[in-house]
Amino acid sequence: ERVHFHHSSINHKVLNLDSAYCSFYEKFAFGDRTYIAATSLARPFSLMLFGKSLTVCHLERKVLVDDCITLKVAAQTGVAFRELRYEIERLLHEMILNAGNSRTRSSSQKRMVDGIVELLANER
Repeated sequence: ERVHFHHSSINHKVLNLDSAYCSFYEKFAFGDRTYIAATSLARPFSLMLFGKSLTVCHLERKVLVDDCITLKVAAQTGVAFRELRYEIERLLHEMILNAGNSRTRSSSQKRMVDGIVELLANER
């Protein structure tokens, strides 16, 4: 289905999207066109890191995100992201257990968060 960015969308006037994936909050028809609004572009690393499920297909050299998005990446990349997701889950669990005590954050936790931010910011 072909959709158009609604004029209220931040991406309405963007001519060259830097990602093939876009999430949206609203989808509606007006006349003979379908519009999306409240949009946000999503890069493959973000999808692999924050999607609900991640399946690495080693022989096909692809990763399946949420059973519907296929990304062509090396199996090692998919495995690395699967491990990173596990570490993020572990880190968040630790942070929840130590909520209210910011002094308990270790330098390794800070390095991990900084590394994720850098990874996502520098994805091409």
